[in-house]
Amino acid sequence: GLDWLMLCSQERCDVELLGGLLGVAERATAEEKRAAVAAVLEARVQRLLERVLEGGRTPFAIVVKPSRVAAGGQGLFVEWGTVQAGEVVALYPGTIYRPEQAFLAENMFVGNEYLVTRYDNVIVDGNMAPGTVSCRVFQQCVARDCAVRSPHASANPFAVAHYINHGKPANALLYGVSYAHVPPHLIHLTPNVSFLPHQPPHEGVCAVALQPLNAGDELLTDYRFKGHHKPAWFH
Repeated sequence: GLDWLMLCSQERCDVELLGGLLGVAERATAEEKRAAVAAVLEARVQRLLERVLEGGRTPFAIVVKPSRVAAGGQGLFVEWGTVQAGEVVALYPGTIYRPEQAFLAENMFVGNEYLVTRYDNVIVDGNMAPGTVSCRVFQQCVARDCAVRSPHASANPFAVAHYINHGKPANALLYGVSYAHVPPHLIHLTPNVSFLPHQPPHEGVCAVALQPLNAGDELLTDYRFKGHHKPAWFH
């Protein structure tokens, strides 16, 4: 239908945009560009995780503090350093719902502004507000999987992309990334869990800088709410 066509068109636009930032060959086919963008982002996520594990100094740091967006609550800022365009600046934490599982969590999705839907229709619920059903589900999944992996927001200071507020013009883009090739020693730093057991949480979301960002800049992204899903404040 029309929604599917619009989704495909938006994905192509995002791939073109990221391809330009990441140095993907302009003459590549659409599928080649998509694959190249995915590969570069996976490599940059892994590099970020390696730096976190080693405790090494990253080129920048980010911090959560009161947003400059009206009624925006907490926001995400560059604390120090410079973020280059095309750099992975943060990861989106939360519970992963694959398309066939979404109906199991419909009660958590109503009015939930922390849902990110990837282009493969995988949903990541980043609502970490204490006491919410979403937060309790995430904590229960973490406890369930702690024998093999234990993702905690505090373990990775870059797992805070859910604090990025809506704003235009956007200076960051939320885009799907795969953790399928993340080495075992880094898996605990990926901030997602699968809703159902025995399914590796490989489908992540990262925030990519669309322009150079400096200390004091607030990260903003376009939430892209559609139709009846638009909250009253969205414009």
